[in-house]
Amino acid sequence: MKLPERLARRKGRGFHSGIATTFAVEFAAFEEVMLPQLSAGGATNVVLVADQRMAAMALSDGSALPEALGREYILFSPPVEAGVFHPKIIVQVGRDGGRCIVSSANVTGAGLGGNVEVAVEVECGVEPSAERAIVQSAWRYVSALVPADSGAPREAIDWARDRARWLEEPSIDAALSVLEDGTAMAFVAAPGDGGIGARFADLVGGEAVERLIVVSPYWDEDLTALGSLEQALHPARTSLLLDVKRHEFPASASMPGHREIIDISQWRPSRFTHAKLLIAITAGHEHVLSGSANCTVAALGAGAISGVNREACIYRRVPRGAATTALELDKWLGAQPVEIADLPPRAESAPIPLDEMERAAAGSFEADGGRLYWMKPADRWTHGIVVLTDALGQAIVEVEVTRFAGAERRQSAWIGEDMLSKAAFVFVRMGSQESVRTFITHRSALRSRRRETASGSAAKALSIFDDGSDLFLFAYQAFEELCRAEIEDEEAAGRAHPNRPAVSVEGETSEIRFLTYEEFMAARSTRRGKGGRSDSTLAGTHFNSVRALLNRLSGAVHTADDGSEDDGADDWMDLGDETGDLDEIPDRQCAAENVEVPERPAPDMAAYDKAVKTYVESLTNGDHTIGPRDVLRLRLWIVLILREARSAAAPKGMPATIDDKGWPRLIIRIVSAFFWGKKSALTRLIVSTEYEEMPVDFMECWSTVIWALDRIVASVHDQPRSRDFLKRVPILRAHIIGVLGLTASDLEGEQMGTHRTGLDKEIGERFRSAIC
Repeated sequence: MKLPERLARRKGRGFHSGIATTFAVEFAAFEEVMLPQLSAGGATNVVLVADQRMAAMALSDGSALPEALGREYILFSPPVEAGVFHPKIIVQVGRDGGRCIVSSANVTGAGLGGNVEVAVEVECGVEPSAERAIVQSAWRYVSALVPADSGAPREAIDWARDRARWLEEPSIDAALSVLEDGTAMAFVAAPGDGGIGARFADLVGGEAVERLIVVSPYWDEDLTALGSLEQALHPARTSLLLDVKRHEFPASASMPGHREIIDISQWRPSRFTHAKLLIAITAGHEHVLSGSANCTVAALGAGAISGVNREACIYRRVPRGAATTALELDKWLGAQPVEIADLPPRAESAPIPLDEMERAAAGSFEADGGRLYWMKPADRWTHGIVVLTDALGQAIVEVEVTRFAGAERRQSAWIGEDMLSKAAFVFVRMGSQESVRTFITHRSALRSRRRETASGSAAKALSIFDDGSDLFLFAYQAFEELCRAEIEDEEAAGRAHPNRPAVSVEGETSEIRFLTYEEFMAARSTRRGKGGRSDSTLAGTHFNSVRALLNRLSGAVHTADDGSEDDGADDWMDLGDETGDLDEIPDRQCAAENVEVPERPAPDMAAYDKAVKTYVESLTNGDHTIGPRDVLRLRLWIVLILREARSAAAPKGMPATIDDKGWPRLIIRIVSAFFWGKKSALTRLIVSTEYEEMPVDFMECWSTVIWALDRIVASVHDQPRSRDFLKRVPILRAHIIGVLGLTASDLEGEQMGTHRTGLDKEIGERFRSAIC
């Protein structure tokens, strides 16, 4: 198979997540070959897990630096152990099923397109099956590699799991999965219950082995692992298939009479045979083990001794002749054996400086909300400087190690969002010592990339926001359809949301908790100026498309800042009994010039009145908690009504009057329901403790609310009937600023200032061209 091309094939809605593991890595091969194929298969959430020392070497060997690392995919390296991190697994998961490929191929140019490799692909749906059990086993293996305290990598794994809950449903409880065609399969990985070699022998069972075939590029000097396999399986004959032109077989190895060497240099001429393969041939079956494990003790173990490497293999039991024929090995099995003395000199591989790479490791770095977080190696880099570089490796800022504070393992320093956004790589310098280069994971960029493919009614609703250039009332109905779809997904996934605590894989409450908005702002005041997570709460959801359209229509750009509070009596602004024949009173803002724009149809005021009434009742009746979706809904309502206001583009639009047909009254009804009173909707707003600063989408909403109130004062005609109304608007504005805890630095800061400027340009211009 051409392995990368297999990844682009979709199942159902596609695979939203892809996780690949490897020993060696070449970032150019991953970014140019594998990543585009994973993306074509639907993945917006991609994790690459590689041996720590090999990844460090790939970043410091002088080759071109990766361009997308830390922003479009995550690299995670498990802690260094006695052996090497050696599994080669690709797992793709989605709501409709999954796929795993277990192979011998590293994520390198040679592994993905040059070497002779062996891979087994297993695809499944969500229904219980033998194939699903294998994919679940592979998922559990890669998931367990990433610990709970690893930050962005664990967040990515959890995001994938929450959107493919079938991964954790009970699977077929058997070491061996029997497929519908009668063949059998098992996922065999290390560490596990015994060595891989011993488990392979157990799976072969008591069948008499007529011939043991071994393909491996690397061997023990004394063939200990091979001897252990022969002791367990008692083959009548052992055939070692070597590419004799490019081999590393030990010339001094013992070759008893039942062992033979067969030259397969013409199996795939001009390609290095990197495949790892065991085939035990019995009277009726071929028992096949393929994957990452070489024929060494480190990989397979020996007898009761387990190997020290992390490895992953697939066992297959197929009819006799099926595997050897499929792999085109049958034509070589009758060849004349090669005497060990006739082997050409072995091709010695250059030693890999694993210890040197480990000693020079800098740890891992994550950027979030203007802070740089450092997972620091124990007892290293106690002083000196941390040097941040751009994507080309050019230094852009230096930070004293002593500026990093916090827990011993995870420390952080405030750098600033602008500077961190330019940073791609890091190294540490301490006197004459210098670490190897490592990368920065930009968590906000990764979160914003994550998104599933929508289907059915949700896809139609989403297209209104993805493809839209304006807002109409049907967009609100589309928003509600997205809410229904998201709630169904959350309930199916058991995913944490504001109405219940987050639950970990083991069923224990996770560290992610929720605070009331008031509690969040109280905690925020103690952290003011220290930075922290402040990206959008909508990242990774379909609602990010709604936010994107609102930003386009508002000229908005995001950032993040600080906060404070206030209150008053309930129902103070119940304007339901105010009436007045004010339909004909002109807007204060009149057109200075005619602008050629498409004419907007007249709004259906009865439909608007009904929809707003339903919305207000949903906010004021009940005591349910609300979350980010509700904040976005509030902003959607305000921008929608502002777009419906009378202007040159909407000459039949809502007038700036205070009666039921005027846009100012609609906005006041909506805003008052959300913010006014001791039991207002705001008092039930919940914020995740993951956020240390105000989420940017919250700040966009608060800014929109305040701007809309200011626009009401500027637009409503000042005359006796409207004077009382106009007096109340500034009171409501001050109240909202108080209960939101917004400070002068928030209101005058860059984030709200930029958003206000965007609203002035994109929506304010419509009012300045309003028809008198």
